[in-house]
Amino acid sequence: MLIVTCLRLASLITVSPSIRVPVSAAAQQFCSRLTSRFRSILISIRLPGWAGQFGQPIGLPFLMDFLRILRRDLSDRTIVYIDGFNLHYGALRGTPFGWLDLERLFRLLRPHDDLRKIRYFSALLIGPDRIAQRAYLRALETLPLVETTLGRFKTKRIRCRVSACRMSGPRRFTWPEEKRTDVTIGVQMVDDAYQEEADRLILVSGDSDLVPAVSLVRERFPEKEVLVYIPSRDPTRGAAVELRNSANRAKLLPLQILQHAQFSDVVVDSLGRRIRKPSCWYDDSR
Repeated sequence: MLIVTCLRLASLITVSPSIRVPVSAAAQQFCSRLTSRFRSILISIRLPGWAGQFGQPIGLPFLMDFLRILRRDLSDRTIVYIDGFNLHYGALRGTPFGWLDLERLFRLLRPHDDLRKIRYFSALLIGPDRIAQRAYLRALETLPLVETTLGRFKTKRIRCRVSACRMSGPRRFTWPEEKRTDVTIGVQMVDDAYQEEADRLILVSGDSDLVPAVSLVRERFPEKEVLVYIPSRDPTRGAAVELRNSANRAKLLPLQILQHAQFSDVVVDSLGRRIRKPSCWYDDSR
């Protein structure tokens, strides 16, 4: 199989003395895949045509450099990973922009990327906000590029540490805690990189718990780019120093774009059912 692949490569390309490589779009796409899939294999066969003129086997370093030349003008295949609660509390809370069309948002934000998938991670709420959240999740299901992964909440007992609190008794209360979201995002990023699903991985979060996953992707797949958008209206929250330092690039999510990436007030799903924007989201102060 390797020999057939290399022969196909040789038949698709021509190399001039100045090392200019005229190739078709199909050849570029083919070489893009080849770069990652054969990174650990030493190619030691003689190729016909131009390769034979050198009179020596073509080694992996030469081939890798050559394939990088072919990939310069190829649009990066991009997957987006969104930490739903981090996005909400960092950028959407207290605004009327929670009815956010994620596909439109990233079409506006990354117009030149080859957007392959948007992975949205959250957990089902318990309490009065659950109805509005479920309406939003149903709206997201109408977007072909969006895949939703839901974690869960686990309740725990917390002791009140407010010194001025005058409540009698044990001063403990039950508090819901989101579980597994950061771990699930990290595992998915590493798996997508390993499966050669994307050239650029975009993370929307400011959570430092994701630093190990970002660092691992960069270490194991140095040819890929990890870009972080930090959702924040607060300068302190937006600092996210550890996460910024772990990525190839990091920037604040541009908040002015949110108003231009909204669903219509009524979204119709594939079965013709109408999904209405929750009334509490028209001027959300929560």
